[in-house]
Amino acid sequence: MARLDVRGQDAVELAIQGGHSELASCLLEQRDPTWHHVSLCNHYPLEVLELAIESGNEQCAKEVLTNKRVVRHLQPGMAARLNLTMRWMQRQISKKRLFNIFTCAGAAVRCNMPGIVEAIDQLNPSETRQAVWYAVCKAQTSGTPAEVDSELVQMANSYLLDKLWPQLSVIVMLRHWELLAAMERSRTRWERLWQSHRDWEAIASNPWTSLPSETMSKILSFLVPSKSSEMKEMEEMRFLVEY
Repeated sequence: MARLDVRGQDAVELAIQGGHSELASCLLEQRDPTWHHVSLCNHYPLEVLELAIESGNEQCAKEVLTNKRVVRHLQPGMAARLNLTMRWMQRQISKKRLFNIFTCAGAAVRCNMPGIVEAIDQLNPSETRQAVWYAVCKAQTSGTPAEVDSELVQMANSYLLDKLWPQLSVIVMLRHWELLAAMERSRTRWERLWQSHRDWEAIASNPWTSLPSETMSKILSFLVPSKSSEMKEMEEMRFLVEY
């Protein structure tokens, strides 16, 4: 596994370049016969996934995504554990870099592979969408803004909407209380018994229900993240993503 060709590439890198995902996955699983818990592969599981993504071969990347070690390292909460290990290793070898769900999703965004992002999202939705938001923001705010696939932009926007929805849902209810009340009244008696109902008279008396649309728009504008707040969150996330 440590043997390199004349260009300094090992068996895993050559397998990825040739589109041989099954071989790359097999090499990733090889263990030391004496110490079974020790891997013979010189690459981390998510490093192999990144290599597959950056090769531009989406089918190869999808097949690497089925590897058990890759799947395990993409699970919720694993990014923090992997980073903790890698940060410690960086003290000994400064050239070591991070490989986690954020770096893999970022590679898929850079390579415009929404199919790969969707596959990762099925394993870990919350962190994937946060990672996509970070990668899209970084691509759009860089010195030479890159074109990002519309599906990936939508996923980044959905991450923001999920963050804002607790506040927005209250405003939507207040602004459209008559429609929501009518929908509740249209339920059957049994549905009304089993489902909670709101005090619509109290909601109707709330001052927010009668605010002019222009005023409401100004209030909503305060909830929408500004560029400065997005940059601040990106800076806070940098520790999870940067090498």
